[in-house]
Amino acid sequence: MDFGNQNSAQAMFLFLFNVSHRGDQTTIILVYINDIAIFGLLSDIMDTKDFISSCYKSTDLGEIKLFLGLYITCDRSKKTLSIDQKHYIQTVTMCFNMTQC
Repeated sequence: MDFGNQNSAQAMFLFLFNVSHRGDQTTIILVYINDIAIFGLLSDIMDTKDFISSCYKSTDLGEIKLFLGLYITCDRSKKTLSIDQKHYIQTVTMCFNMTQC
């Protein structure tokens, strides 16, 4: 298994790892300060978490629900991933006293 990473040219906090045993899948790792979100095949996610925890002290908080103000919902049966900015919008409208708009 190759855990060599490739930084995204668009974002310095986005890392692309090829951790699949088949070599045809990419695992996406988003890093922001001390938070990490991992997206990919479940087996590859587990391999990535095992690798990270072997190198660093880490805590697995389970399936992602909120990351950087974005609500994230995964429906495995439908194979969908939804991202919602409701939390961010509520924060901004409260900040500018626009909650009644």
